[in-house]
Amino acid sequence: MKHTRSSTFLADQHLDMPISHLNDVAESVEKETILTLYDECHDELVQFISGSIQPPLSANDIVQESFLRLVRHPNLQDIDNLKAYLFRIALNLSVDYQRQHLTSTKALQRFGSQERHRVETRTAETMLLAKEELVRLHQALTELSPLCQRIFYLNRFKGFKHRAIAEQLHISVRTVEDNVKRALLHAHRRLGQM
Repeated sequence: MKHTRSSTFLADQHLDMPISHLNDVAESVEKETILTLYDECHDELVQFISGSIQPPLSANDIVQESFLRLVRHPNLQDIDNLKAYLFRIALNLSVDYQRQHLTSTKALQRFGSQERHRVETRTAETMLLAKEELVRLHQALTELSPLCQRIFYLNRFKGFKHRAIAEQLHISVRTVEDNVKRALLHAHRRLGQM
């Protein structure tokens, strides 16, 4: 048989179609006419559709669906120009596809834009709140003695251990512990009040 691609198309695509309809197709319009139309128009139709839709990868699906709709048409014998009718089906399907694709793309863009704005707002708010809290912490720490400030700074911001601070400042570990505790309690009270 000469029509390998079209024969495969008909064999693969009519599994869900009632046998009686296939017989009607065979009786009303010769099966050979459909097979020939498929062989002659398939590539041309794919090219035609590829130029009008994005992404063009969907063109094969649209062409396949176009042929299916043509074969499933209940009165094929009433159609004067099958090729023109086939191209009209494909064009209508591509318009529907584009409309659907455009709608989903716009929805995704809107969601992305809203989400980006929400994240930027949240980030800006978080940064502003963190800066304000840092200013309040700095103000609270300035109310402490210079030794207590130094101990707290070395411990919390530089990561020094109590023993290392004690050795560096020539004071006892107990004094370091007391001053860290004093600074934390003071900061907690002051930040809780503000």
